[in-house]
Amino acid sequence: MMPLDKYDDYRALCYEALQSDMPDAIQDIYALMLKCRSEYMLNFQQQFQGWVLNKYLMPAIQSPNKLDIFLAWESRNADWKHILRMSLLGGRVGSVARTLRMSLLTFAEQHSKADR
Repeated sequence: MMPLDKYDDYRALCYEALQSDMPDAIQDIYALMLKCRSEYMLNFQQQFQGWVLNKYLMPAIQSPNKLDIFLAWESRNADWKHILRMSLLGGRVGSVARTLRMSLLTFAEQHSKADR
């Protein structure tokens, strides 16, 4: 992967990786950015949880009530953003993002069964 000049380019790569079900690539993109453009580090750390939410977690929910389901799940998993941030710093963002997604999907399925 070639170094990129703009922060938006790193964000676009992350979006692409998440939409392609490749959350492990976030770690590689972050490592490249740190090596080439360390001044972007804080912004990346603060914003990538939102990218994971909007491009990886929410699209997985197959329900017209996505937001309600997510908010109910989040009320039981209030520390998900912190866990995700720590996983980025610890080099495990891919596996943690997948685990969060499975937890959300399991919750969504249970929620839909309860509504029947």
